[in-house]
Amino acid sequence: MATESPFPPVQIPEIDIWDFLFEQERDFPDERGVYKACRNLGERADKIIVVFHQPNAARQYRFIDVKNTGAAFGHALRSLWNWQKGDVLGWYSPNCVDTPALHFGTVWAGGIPSPANPTYSVTELAFQLKHSGAKALVTQSSCLDKALEAAKIVGIPRDRILLIGNETHSDVLHFVDFLSDARYTDPTGRVVNSPGDTAYILYSSGTTGLPKGVQTTHRNVVFNLLSYQSIQEDLSGKVGPDGRGDCIICVLPFFHAFGLILVMTHALKIGYKAIVMPSFDLEAYCRTIQEHRVTCLHMVPPIVLALSKSPVVDKYDLSSVRSGIAGKSITVCESLSGAH
Repeated sequence: MATESPFPPVQIPEIDIWDFLFEQERDFPDERGVYKACRNLGERADKIIVVFHQPNAARQYRFIDVKNTGAAFGHALRSLWNWQKGDVLGWYSPNCVDTPALHFGTVWAGGIPSPANPTYSVTELAFQLKHSGAKALVTQSSCLDKALEAAKIVGIPRDRILLIGNETHSDVLHFVDFLSDARYTDPTGRVVNSPGDTAYILYSSGTTGLPKGVQTTHRNVVFNLLSYQSIQEDLSGKVGPDGRGDCIICVLPFFHAFGLILVMTHALKIGYKAIVMPSFDLEAYCRTIQEHRVTCLHMVPPIVLALSKSPVVDKYDLSSVRSGIAGKSITVCESLSGAH
């Protein structure tokens, strides 16, 4: 028996992700800071308004930077690699401040990002690259050895591997240089995707056999963002009299639908600040909440349990947090019964 949602029906526009994010009216300016990365966790958050912050990263992105960098990356794919509609770009990286612009740039070029778990072994990564039909691969220096080996297994040449993040490598092109190489090539136009076209190929964890690739369409993503907003109406891109606005932490992995769509992409759509963390560390997590006055937490059961049970939490002021969202788990509920 069908159960009716308590929330109002969602009207889904017949547009692709790029159009939905970048070409519609917004209640914040293009110059609004969106993604930030900075070396020092102690840097004051009110120096610049941003969405993603990541330790040790060299770049930060306002909304307009994500859009322009994305378009430049899409152009580079088309002009330098002859990228075709439906071509798959593999992704093997921890959360990185460069990821959003390049993900949406792949969409700009009609491509399909397929992010993989950065803890995968060479064999596991090679399976996803082959199964998804990836034509190229984006990674970070910390993952490069495994990425090179897996790419060799499936026949992806080294000149189709790009680095993101701070570090460079003599044998692999960094995406910044890739954009530079395409700067003076003939202009290319954006590929407009149909709502039913595949936007991402996301993979299951493989707990019941080999991981399964899930083709997520542009319509799926747009619907998820609109329906999610109906329960997250208190999050906005507006800045208060104190110069601050809503702020979240992007620690949930960008290879997972929760982290990719409902955290990373939603932040860009609404325009609030997000702090990028490549992995979860409770001390750094609590310090980030305190220093950036984080207002909403996106969590999974291990984060909920750590926050509820660890004495580390008592060292920090987490009073800025107004709300939190976590996956439901009987184990978590039972464990929380004894939390302090």
